[in-house]
Amino acid sequence: MKKNQFIKFTISIFLVVFIMATFAGCIGYGYVPDHVLKHYDLSDEKISAEIDEDGDFADDMVIVTLKKSPTKYNPTVSDFAFYNIDYIEYLFEDSDRRILFVYLKQKGRDKVLEAVRYFDSLIIVRYVGVSGYASIE
Repeated sequence: MKKNQFIKFTISIFLVVFIMATFAGCIGYGYVPDHVLKHYDLSDEKISAEIDEDGDFADDMVIVTLKKSPTKYNPTVSDFAFYNIDYIEYLFEDSDRRILFVYLKQKGRDKVLEAVRYFDSLIIVRYVGVSGYASIE
């Protein structure tokens, strides 16, 4: 292979890998379908998650507060496009800001932290946190 052909080949491979990585990112973290986005006030303030990774928290769920929804839309498991959701419990369904208990299929501290990172990346999520344990001494 000539030097010029090798350079063209290398650039082509790089572009293919770059495009694949970009596309994978679009349908992974941060992706919310259009039919869901239209229900939310995206200007509602986001509160970033600050989780003590060494703290004591439930290993099977995360708590998600959604941004304001004038239509009071309840997103489904498939709307979130996250592989590890078992089921969702909705709190305060009469409110325009939903609070969800999202239960995970695969349990464990690392799975909870992964879910926090995922939900924190979604534009419709106002806040995501872990379910802490309270202890009486």
